[in-house]
This record gives sequence, structure tokens and C-alpha cells, in this order.
Amino acid sequence: MRFLEYETWRVKKDCPMDAYENMIETWFRYVVEKKKELFEEWVSAKYYTRCDHEGNPIGVFVMLFEYESLEGHHAYKSRKLHSYEVNDGVYAQYAANDPYQFFDLEHVEILCMQPLKTDFWFDYTEEKRAIEKANGVELRRFLEYETWRVAPDAVWEDYEKMIETWFTYVVEQKKALFDEWVSARYYQQCDKEGNPTGVYVMLFEYDSLEGHHAYKSRKLHSYALNDGVYATYASNDPYQFFDLDHVHIDCMQPLRTDLWFDYSKEKEAEGK
Repeated sequence: MRFLEYETWRVKKDCPMDAYENMIETWFRYVVEKKKELFEEWVSAKYYTRCDHEGNPIGVFVMLFEYESLEGHHAYKSRKLHSYEVNDGVYAQYAANDPYQFFDLEHVEILCMQPLKTDFWFDYTEEKRAIEKANGVELRRFLEYETWRVAPDAVWEDYEKMIETWFTYVVEQKKALFDEWVSARYYQQCDKEGNPTGVYVMLFEYDSLEGHHAYKSRKLHSYALNDGVYATYASNDPYQFFDLDHVHIDCMQPLRTDLWFDYSKEKEAEGK
């Protein structure tokens, strides 16, 4: 099972942004170059900026790190820590290439996650990009990172069944109702030992900010007119099982996607 770190930070106020951005690029290139030697347990790293619902940046940056497993995460962290402790120089260059030196340490947060029900996930990235290429465009994705707790009085089996029902419904109605959606992935937050914290996560990806707005507007308009188009969505929505006092949505847009790496297919071929 994959293990993810969702790290957020702000840049130091006195940090030149060009120096910070150059270090982000340097870090990506260094990690890719040293993948086999130093970062074998890593699967992917993707970089984002948090924004409001209109796509305006709020000054918070995000890195989504994916490890092949909880054990792989621990092995990497332990190996790097040991290297620093004995000062053997193996990871010495990493510190010099780490953008952490530009972070405002009072605004650094790391949340851990593990995937759930991956057999229900959907991802239309390849299909979407093929259409965009044919039309001579490349849209910038827009993401919602939604977290929640399950209501105390919810029947757990009903909640889990509704998550599956929701995924199945969205896939079945993709073209008719959710054409702007690119992917949806479901996780549970956990501590660094993999123990669940009771917080669940859905990472929604839209083809663009405009696509996100078009979908939200169309659904809201349908509800306002009571035309029935999205009537079945409400009955298939697990939101009815959420503790509404613990629902939160952050928005993100990708940055420097030309630098991202993702070894998922390679890892799967290796059986990892």
C-alpha cells in the first residue's frame, strides 16, 4: 500500500522568489538524478500552489510525496537520518539541494495519508490530454483537497458502501454530468506509523479552473431550477454521512509539472 506525505509551507518573507524557484527546480533534478542511489522508495512527487476558489494564490505551497509503502517511507527516513548522524556524507549533497532552507518553519505542516478503495478510483488524464492535444491546448488542472470526519451516528458499513456507490455513479454518469472531472482519489489520513486519525480525504481533479466553475455552476443551477438533472447525485453522495463540523476544502493548482516525476508504472511492473 502506498504511503503519502502532504507537505505545505510558506516561503520566508525575506527570501528572493527567483532563488526559491531555482532551488525547487534544482531539487527535482537532483532527486531524479539520484533516484536509484538515494531515493529508491519514492514513487512520485508533485508540486502545487494553494489558491482560493477563483485560482488566486494564497502564498502556501504543497508537495505531494508518494512512497511505495509505509515500510519504504520508514526505510528512507531511517537511512537518511543515520547518514546525517554518522556524517558519512551520503546525503550531504541533499541538504545543499533542499528548498527547505527557504521555508518559513513556522508554517510547515506534514500530513500523512494512505490510499483507500483504489479499485474504485478513476483517472481520465490520458484521455483528456489526448483531446487537448488534438485541439492544440494544454489546460492547467484545478484540484480540491477535501477532508472530513464521519458523523458519530453514521453506520460505518453504510458509509463505506456509499463511498463505493458514489464512485460507481460518477463513472457511469461521467459524460452526462461530470465531464470536467479528470480524476478522484480517496485516502485516509494517518500518523507516521500508519495509524488512522479518523480523517478522510478526497482529491478531486478538474480539467481546469474554468471547468471546475462550469461544473459547480451547472449543478447549482440544476438544483435551483429543480430540473432533476442532478437529483440522483444527492442520493448517491456520501456527504450525508459526514460530520459537517469537520469538513474542509483546500484548492490547488499545479506548478512546474515539467519537473514532476512519477514511477508508478515502473513500480507496478516490479511488483512494488
